Amino acid sequence: MEINKKVYLLLKKEDEDFLFYTKKILCPSEFLKIKDNLYYLSFGFEEESYEEVFKNLSIDFFLSIRTVETEIKLPNDLIDDTVSILEGMDEGSYKVEDIIEKAVILGNIKVKTDFKKYYEAKMSKELIETALIYIKSASLMDAAKSLYIHRNTLNYRLETIKKITSLDLKSFKSRFAFYGLFK
Repeated sequence: MEINKKVYLLLKKEDEDFLFYTKKILCPSEFLKIKDNLYYLSFGFEEESYEEVFKNLSIDFFLSIRTVETEIKLPNDLIDDTVSILEGMDEGSYKVEDIIEKAVILGNIKVKTDFKKYYEAKMSKELIETALIYIKSASLMDAAKSLYIHRNTLNYRLETIKKITSLDLKSFKSRFAFYGLFK
């Protein structure tokens, strides 16, 4: 199955070797400079090769970059919020859930509010309620019973939430990030 990942790269400084490697070797379908030291890349990979490529990317340039992987292209205000959080983090590879988690822990109201507004605009109240009930429930079956829906319907809704937010609510970190935004 092919997946399409979006990656935001924050470099400590312009690194010509890294940029050459990224453009010529990895061949992203999109490569945009957003602002100084911040780039947006979009890739299409077979699912198995995706992790390997980014593991190598992170190892080769671990000391000079911070990356944020996402399945959605972030709007400009969320990019600025993400960069403000990333600048306070160690070099490495992160996901959107890491950015939101850091904002929740730091009590960064602006970042939390911007992400929450963005997600509220993209998701129905039903999806948000589904996510919150799932997070509070002990199991998938308990959540489905609480919502009066079949577990397959719940799984479908969780996948829809993942496509919209890049948060996989089956992972603890994503559940913490989502709950931190909406409660």
